[in-house]
Amino acid sequence: MLDFVIDTGLYQFVDFATRASNILDILLADDKQIITSVTADAPVGLSDHIMVTFKIVLVVGMTWQTMSSVTERPIYKWRLADFNAMHEYFSCVDWLSILCKYPSALDMWDMFY
Repeated sequence: MLDFVIDTGLYQFVDFATRASNILDILLADDKQIITSVTADAPVGLSDHIMVTFKIVLVVGMTWQTMSSVTERPIYKWRLADFNAMHEYFSCVDWLSILCKYPSALDMWDMFY
């Protein structure tokens, strides 16, 4: 399942334990902005499993064609990446010099983009 989530670019929104110290609930979407307000709620009845509540942001009144043209974004196929080549490339970067030259996150962001 992890491969499927990575290959399809899905996001997991539940980042807190839902039973004891384990995350048992999966809330997946392909858009980070469609799911908001993910919270833990009281268990139902005598269950030892908490309830997860969340809000879904929906666009009403748009056709599929209009909506798809507005929300187009790249889907990365991570399973096709050449991680060995990426490792080789990034291991040659002098990260200490870059971090010294661009100390803030904003500077670093501007440097890469």
